Amino acid sequence: MGKTTDEQQQSYRELFEKPFSDKVLAEIRLASQGEWVLGSEHFKQQINTQLKLRRSIIPSRKQPNYSGN
Repeated sequence: MGKTTDEQQQSYRELFEKPFSDKVLAEIRLASQGEWVLGSEHFKQQINTQLKLRRSIIPSRKQPNYSGN
């Protein structure tokens, strides 16, 4: 993200300059409430393998709608 502390801080700030979409916010909420791993499939697999857990959103499960409906 940067070589110096200032560069790292600036990079981190830039990540949050634009608001998250409703879809991303819903994914974050679902993952945190369900204690699921959030990220790419590769990342989820790495975490699940290291922790010997299955912590990802199961698509067949009905998921709450956070769009206000």
